[in-house]
Formats: sequence, structure tokens, C-alpha cells
Amino acid sequence: MSTIDETGFTRTRLDERLAQLEADARSIFGADIDLGVESPDGQFLGVLAEGFADVDELIETVYNGLSPRGAAGAMLSRIVELNGITRREGGYSSATVRCAGTVGTVIPAGSLVAHSANGAIVFQTIAEATIAAVGYVDVSMLATEKGALAAEIGTITKILTVVSGWQTATNSAARAVVGSAVETDFALRARRTASVAFPSQSIADGMAAALADLDTVAHVKVYENESSVAWDPDGGTEMEPHSMLAVVDGGTAAEIADVLWRKRSLGVTMLGSEEEDVTDAAGIDHTMRWDEPSESLIYITAELSQVVSSTVSDAISAALESWGNGVATLAYPIARDANIGEEVVLTQMYGVIYSVLGEQAAGVTVDAIKIGIAPGPTLSVDIVIAYDAIARFSADRVVVTT
Repeated sequence: MSTIDETGFTRTRLDERLAQLEADARSIFGADIDLGVESPDGQFLGVLAEGFADVDELIETVYNGLSPRGAAGAMLSRIVELNGITRREGGYSSATVRCAGTVGTVIPAGSLVAHSANGAIVFQTIAEATIAAVGYVDVSMLATEKGALAAEIGTITKILTVVSGWQTATNSAARAVVGSAVETDFALRARRTASVAFPSQSIADGMAAALADLDTVAHVKVYENESSVAWDPDGGTEMEPHSMLAVVDGGTAAEIADVLWRKRSLGVTMLGSEEEDVTDAAGIDHTMRWDEPSESLIYITAELSQVVSSTVSDAISAALESWGNGVATLAYPIARDANIGEEVVLTQMYGVIYSVLGEQAAGVTVDAIKIGIAPGPTLSVDIVIAYDAIARFSADRVVVTT
């Protein structure tokens, strides 16, 4: 019998339910009753036991869902509302694509163009466009799925919607404006934990939590030098005495400045190259400063024991991208801490790759992994990320070879 007591919820498993039903049946009908798996009575008890076990599982889910630590999915979305936060619904990546062809050709809204190397990344036009007299038209496009679907320059080129007169397509910007996936349970739990730090006695913790709760902020680190001498998180002398530095990935200037104004300590200098004025109740302007993190682009070469198909290779690249950017997946539910200043640990990548190989290419082994911040990495060592930088991963920067 499933119970709830001072130790928590204790669930009765399916085999325990079946054993109890069989024991009850024998006590009523005698020990000679045939309860084998092929007998009518045995099958009937099996159906009952499965039904009871399903109810037990449902009760366990409801019980666990009463806590943010155990809740999942829609239940977690509802329970975090008690802390005044909601699940981030994610956004679509966008890109400007130059469509060329016959002058006067009309490209309908909803026309599709795919990534040249990864056909799963597809962008669509959001409005009708006509190729101008110069022979092309720049068209705004959105990805068809939410998520961080980045595309390097010149990679959105594969026209999927056939339109007579439309000949080529290419994205001219350096990369797509990256969207975001629907917030995972893992990330939502972490943000909920950070949200309870708002009223904390630590100014730095409260500031970091408030910045992290902004919808468009992906990562944040706050550093504080409360001493009377210059200090740098990397060991130099960058931060002046009695100062704070917020390094914020994402967000709008107005939102960030408002948080810094409300959360900073009196008499502390805010450092950073980004700035925005905030007007106090007396009409006096105060300049808030912070930094945006610099990007450390991570390049990966995975050397396997034998050749794998392009499907497996693409799956490995996608898994490393998700893991590296802090996104947990069903295939590999352990996401990397992708915050600002967090180093890249090479050995953790083996588990990511083997999670793919175990599903799609059993028997293939990983001979070596090499990583770096430039194409063609040659070292098999961890990458130290500066305190004001963030590591960025992309499937386009992963090479799977033998």
C-alpha cells in the first residue's frame, strides 16, 4: 500500500501490487488456484495490478509536484508562479536573407530557405517580397522553430519553396539573430532558486538574481571589490577599490540600468563600458555601467575509431552544441554550466558523444577530442574562459573525423 508519512511518499511498485493480489486470491480460493501468466485469473490480476500501479505513479507525481524540486512540465510552470516568475516561452531566430533572381519576381510570405549544411534549420519569409530592379531584395526571415538556431554568413542558401524567377538566397549578416528555446525544467528550477535571492543580504547576490530574472537576459555574473586596493577576478588589477562590475549577456539597456540602480550599494562605483542613465525621484540622472561578455568561440574536433554516417555526425555536433550552451536534452540530460567565466572541461564531452554513439552507432569509440578557440584545434586540454567572457558552442564549429 502506498503511504505518505513523516518520511515522505513511499510508492508500492507493480510487482508488489501483483504479489499482494495473488496472495489475496490464494487466501480466498485456495493455494491450488492457477495464477500463471497465461491463465484467465492470472491475466485478470495482472490488469488490476497495472491499474493500481498507474494510480500509485500518478499520486507520486502529484506529491513530487508540490515542490519545485520535484515538479516537472506544466506543474513546475504553475508552482514557480508563487515566486513571481513564469517559464520563458522562447523565441525564433531571425536573419536577413538576400534573395536574387528575375526582376519583378514575387516571393510569397512563408517561403522557406534551409541551412546549407543542416537541413533541419529552416527559415521562412514573414512578408511578401518582390525582387527589385537591382536584381535582388533583402528579406526578413524567421526560423520555423524556436531555439538558438545560429547561422554563419552565407549558410542560409537552400531554397525549399520553388518560385519561378527566384534563383539564389544567402544571408548577408555575420550570423542570424539567435532566438532561444522554450526554457527547460532544469533552467527554470535554477532561475526559481536564484529568484529567492532577491531580498538577500548580499548586494551582489541580489543584483545577480534580479538581472537573471529579466526575460531577455541569458547569463549574468556580478563581481564586487569591497576592498581598498585594486583587484581583478583573473588576478590582475582591473577593478578599482569599492566597485562592482555586472557582466550581462542579453537584456535591454533600460532594464539592466533600472536593476543596477535599485540593487547597487550606496557609494559603490559601477564599472563597465556599457552605460545608461537612470533618473531618480528628484529628477537627477545617474549613470549605470556594466559590461557585455566577450565571446570565446569553441572549436571541437572529435576523432572516432571508425567512419560514421552524416546523420550520426550531425547528431554529435548538435549534442555538443546543446550541452556546451547549457541546454539539457533527453539524450544527455546533464547540461554544462554555461555561465559567464565558466571554463570548458574537455573530459565532459566524452559522455556527450557516447550518448549519441550508444543510440546510433554502438561499437564506435572516441579516440581523441581536441578543443580550442580557433579552427583546427590541436590541444586536448580544458579551456579557461576569462571572467568577463562566455564560451559559445555551435554545431558548425564541430568536426567529426577518424
